[in-house]
Amino acid sequence: MTFSIGIFDLFTYLTPGSLYLTLSAYLAVRQDWVRLDDLSRQPTPLLLLLALLLAYVLGNATYGLGRVVDRALPFWNWGRFDARRVFAEQALGAAGSRMLTAPWGVLLAAAELHNREVAAEATRMRAIGLMMRNATVPLLLGAVLAVVEAGRGFGGTAAVLAGPALLAVAGGAAWRSVVLQFWAELKTLEICFVIPDIEDRLRGPAGTEPAEGPGA
Repeated sequence: MTFSIGIFDLFTYLTPGSLYLTLSAYLAVRQDWVRLDDLSRQPTPLLLLLALLLAYVLGNATYGLGRVVDRALPFWNWGRFDARRVFAEQALGAAGSRMLTAPWGVLLAAAELHNREVAAEATRMRAIGLMMRNATVPLLLGAVLAVVEAGRGFGGTAAVLAGPALLAVAGGAAWRSVVLQFWAELKTLEICFVIPDIEDRLRGPAGTEPAEGPGA
């Protein structure tokens, strides 16, 4: 049996999940639910494997919280991050193209069929963008936890500095998630634009137009 981790597993689920796991582990140790001495007696490979599995599960289970970040961010309303509008303005002959109304999933599938290696760049940016978006929530929770710990007089200077630092990192992660998502969508449109028969493929049955799909 072959076990492999894809780019979405690593970036979109495992990395944010590891942040949730770190917060959970800190609280467990802080509340004496788990003792470090007990963990140190366990086999290291087993602990690492268990940590990876828990991080992956947490990353999947908390994926929906990342969508809350999408709805909370005002940046999506900025025209500069509307990939379809920007592409229509930059590419000559793109106005009126069916690509501007096709679902992103269909466009990405067409790009991968046309040239998987080139489309991998768009997939990579999308995965990293989702990672940054999903990491925003645990970073914010970490900032809140640091403020609470500092208020209780625990952690000293480190806890005082950790709150603003984690808050700044969370803001940067949210911003980069928007930028990377925009780049991924723009790259997908650029790839699809050079596919010779893309317009015919996007034509619906009996000449009907495909319905406009939601963003990624």
